[in-house]
Amino acid sequence: MKIKLLLVFIVISNVGSSAQSPQSAISGPTTEDYQRAVSYLWSNLINKKIFNLDIQPIWAQDSTGLGFITQDIDGKSFKKIVFGSNLIQPLFDQRRVAGLITDSLKIITKEQDLPITNLECNTFNHLEFKIGGNSYLLDLPEYKFSQNPGTDFDPLVSKSPDGKWLAYTDKYNIYIKSTQDGSVKQLSSKGERLYEYGTYYGWSDIIEGENGERPKRLLVNWSPDSRWFQTYITDMRYAPKMYLLDWSIDTIYKPKLLSYYRGSPGDTDMVKMIPVFIMYRQEKNTSNINCKVLIPTLFNTNGRPYILVWYIKRIP
Repeated sequence: MKIKLLLVFIVISNVGSSAQSPQSAISGPTTEDYQRAVSYLWSNLINKKIFNLDIQPIWAQDSTGLGFITQDIDGKSFKKIVFGSNLIQPLFDQRRVAGLITDSLKIITKEQDLPITNLECNTFNHLEFKIGGNSYLLDLPEYKFSQNPGTDFDPLVSKSPDGKWLAYTDKYNIYIKSTQDGSVKQLSSKGERLYEYGTYYGWSDIIEGENGERPKRLLVNWSPDSRWFQTYITDMRYAPKMYLLDWSIDTIYKPKLLSYYRGSPGDTDMVKMIPVFIMYRQEKNTSNINCKVLIPTLFNTNGRPYILVWYIKRIP
């Protein structure tokens, strides 16, 4: 309902501005017009005037349920659904966790503004999350709060929800590695430079030099049962670039050539992100891994990435 009201307000505002006198139209936008436009920026709307547009499930790795975070004008709420009960319950006592963070980290924390990010549910009694770039563990119901030792985050490696597999890329193809026996399986073979599996295009990917490399990226979206994952082929073979000359470094006495992929209005030869689904299965009592790579053709992405969410249908 809030979204509908907002859209109506925009329309009314535009109608009102079109009815201005010729004199005010010639004078251009006012400071009030500018401030009103700024108020519609996404950063000034999301979780301030509009809430819960994109609630992401946090799957319990033992498949007993899922957690999620909602937000309203008073702050964030951490909740869970345990399969079988289908009831929304608090994930933990937020007041108690706020006290643990305040006492242990000497950070004054309010229960509705917990500085928790990258929340993972190994089980609903064993949670992992980050605060200020450091990783922590919370064991329930004892509320034992501790720093997670030896957990250096690698953005170019993605662990499966069951913890048995690591996905990564090498030479523009995607691989998985067993965390149990170290066996490695190459899941794609057609990847090459500018036609790259397992990656994505970042809007701010700046390339140095004429034939420089983009920053390395990894995007893997695991299914909750760890049998599938979804990724992309990023196709930049025909995409145009825009170029910059960076004169800001005086010591090299010449500009640095920078470029980035960017299309202009009407262009069709842009960066394309093609969705790929990969299923794999390890043969019993062996290290052999069978896999299936599916590139769906039933819809046309026009090179734009889709927001894909796993849906699991439980059969009784």
